[in-house]
Amino acid sequence: MTPSYRTHYEERAWIEEHREEFLDQWVALDGSKLVAHGKDARTVYDEARAQGVDSPYLVHVMPKVEAYVGGWLGESHD
Repeated sequence: MTPSYRTHYEERAWIEEHREEFLDQWVALDGSKLVAHGKDARTVYDEARAQGVDSPYLVHVMPKVEAYVGGWLGESHD
């Protein structure tokens, strides 16, 4: 059964696959299709809308950050 809301699974998968190519850029996606990209979010959004995408998935592509679990490193002082 398909959810009644958009999960953006295709968009997130596309970003994972193409992250290194578009680091520090804004990308506008329509599903798994890249419709615009560049350094200025507004320009990228406007370009996607001009191509007929009503609600583009717009994201600033950043380096992947691994999960961090805090804690002290070092010797135990028992």
